[in-house]
Amino acid sequence: MRRGFLLIFTLCLWARFAAPDDLAARDQSALNSTLWAGTAVEHDAATLQTYRLAGAMLDKALEDRTWTAAIEQRDTVFRRLPPAIIMDIDETILDNSPFQALLLTKDVRDDDPVWNSWVAQAQAKPLSGAVEFARYAHSRGVAVFYVTNRDASQKPATWSNLARAGFPLDRDLDTLYCAGERPAWGKDKTTRRAEIARHYRILLLFGDDLNDFVSGANASVADRRKLAEPYQDYWGSKWFILPNAMYGSWEKALYDPATNPNEAETLRLKYEAIREMLDGAGAGAATQ
Repeated sequence: MRRGFLLIFTLCLWARFAAPDDLAARDQSALNSTLWAGTAVEHDAATLQTYRLAGAMLDKALEDRTWTAAIEQRDTVFRRLPPAIIMDIDETILDNSPFQALLLTKDVRDDDPVWNSWVAQAQAKPLSGAVEFARYAHSRGVAVFYVTNRDASQKPATWSNLARAGFPLDRDLDTLYCAGERPAWGKDKTTRRAEIARHYRILLLFGDDLNDFVSGANASVADRRKLAEPYQDYWGSKWFILPNAMYGSWEKALYDPATNPNEAETLRLKYEAIREMLDGAGAGAATQ
């Protein structure tokens, strides 16, 4: 039923916003990544193995009172706190690849009414393994928090989507933290992680973007690598990142978003990054 609804929704929007000729004429730089996220068994396998590994690490974290995944927890007080995990939503536990497919048919952006309409449908499907893991964590007495950069106005629809997909939610405890709910809760998730860390020992973090784990990921490629370097031991033990090649701060690192480059300029900068990759690999790589 859900799959049929999404198909009808996507086809209707496709017909409204783009004819086949329009689609053929558009920049297709995101075509493969969107198709991979929405159709590839390999994508589903990657998310499933992530959540299966996370289950084993959750058990380990529960046994170790000194364990914390939140860099915001610096003293030892957290050892006496109840356990929790923090999960991003989009492309971490919910699949928005049908919406990304729609973006390929028309020059629309995530803050358009089209995105709001998509969120309002509350029909995004869960990624492989996500629901099962979240339920397992909940069954072990672990609070499951959802920290998303969806706008606060989208909270009711997001809550409904999570509930419909089968994720554990508590009507007596607010575990869904959206951007803008409080004055200090901007797009940087540090303040929201810190708020949770005041009351819970954070066992694991989940996301599809470096910003889901640390502050300051909206930086250059080189600066992002430096930012992540001190936390190499966290990946696969305390931090779990889900594959998302469709969008993210990794892409913005290739150019300055403040300049608001058009499609042609964005594509030029991406090819420039490709040439830099070849230069970094050595002259021989370009001739292989």
